[in-house]
Amino acid sequence: GGEIVNYTFYYNGPTINIDLVKPQDEPRSFNDLLAPRWKGKMLSPTPASGATTFYYHLRYHKVLDLDYFRRLAQQDIKFWAGSSREAVNMVARGEYPILLAATTDSLAPIVAEGAPLKILTPEEGNAGSPGGSTLVVKGAPHPNAARVFVNWLLSPEGQLAYAESASSAGIRKDVPDFTHPRLRIQPKKVWLVTWESTEWTSKDIAAKTMEQIFGTR
Repeated sequence: GGEIVNYTFYYNGPTINIDLVKPQDEPRSFNDLLAPRWKGKMLSPTPASGATTFYYHLRYHKVLDLDYFRRLAQQDIKFWAGSSREAVNMVARGEYPILLAATTDSLAPIVAEGAPLKILTPEEGNAGSPGGSTLVVKGAPHPNAARVFVNWLLSPEGQLAYAESASSAGIRKDVPDFTHPRLRIQPKKVWLVTWESTEWTSKDIAAKTMEQIFGTR
């Protein structure tokens, strides 16, 4: 047990390699990913690993339904069971033009280094989630010292240090946004990853459904 504090907020969405996808060809909607031109050209973390938001939370919020995923399964998606960071690297290297699910915090370091990646804002909206959790453990030997650090992390100085080093935005409005322009999205709708949607996702039946559709968890 203990006290959990989130010190950042990130978005999740389809991501493209801008060297391989021309501006006029960028998917504007999740339905655009079903176009024949993208068959065999999309990479995705497995549904139960780095892409739970796309496969589960958007279903929970009824943004996408099982019929959509059955149609998506016909697109010959390449599933990657390794680290989400390596999936990002594969798309950055041009091995695939589209990554089905990536978070702005995972993209920020490599985009800051010059990777030709851009996160998309589908018409249906993007999933969003508080992140960067830090925990003050109950019964720790120096809880007051931990709270001093957490208070600093949430202060203007701490948030500035975090946002600048992570090339991202903090949670304070009085701190500059260091997010790269290609990662700054303004969705009309934000579908929050909530406790309820996470509980629904954790049910084994959700994973079994995706396994039946895609042949992988």
